[in-house]
Amino acid sequence: MGMKETPGSLQAYFLIVGLLSGAANLSGLKDAHGAIIAGIVTGLAVSVGFFLAGLRIKAELPKGAKSILNLLVFVMILDAIQLALVLATAGTGSTMALAVAGISILIAVYLYANVKRLAAEAQSKPA
Repeated sequence: MGMKETPGSLQAYFLIVGLLSGAANLSGLKDAHGAIIAGIVTGLAVSVGFFLAGLRIKAELPKGAKSILNLLVFVMILDAIQLALVLATAGTGSTMALAVAGISILIAVYLYANVKRLAAEAQSKPA
C-alpha cells in the first residue's frame, strides 16, 4: 500500500514550496528583463497561492477545497504551456527544462488527487 498524504503533510508541502519558490522567483527578478519578467511574476503569484493554500488547507477541506483545486489546475495549465514553449523553442535539446515542466505537471496531478480525496473524506465526516 502506498503512502497517503494527510492534511498536515499537504499543509507543510504547500507552505514550504510557497516560501522556497517565492524566494527563488524574487532572487531571479533582480536580473530579469523582457518577457522573462512575466514568467517570474506569474511564478510569484503561484508561490503566494501555494503559501496561502498551506495556511488555509485544513479549513478548506471540509468545504471541498475548490480554491486549492482551482490553483492546482491553474498550475497544471501553466506547466503545460511552459512544456509547449520549451518544445517549440528548444525542442528536445533542453532536457532539464523538459524534465522540470514534466515533473511539475506530475506533482500538480498528484497534489490535485490528494486534495480531492482529503476533501471528500473531510466532507463525509459527521459535523
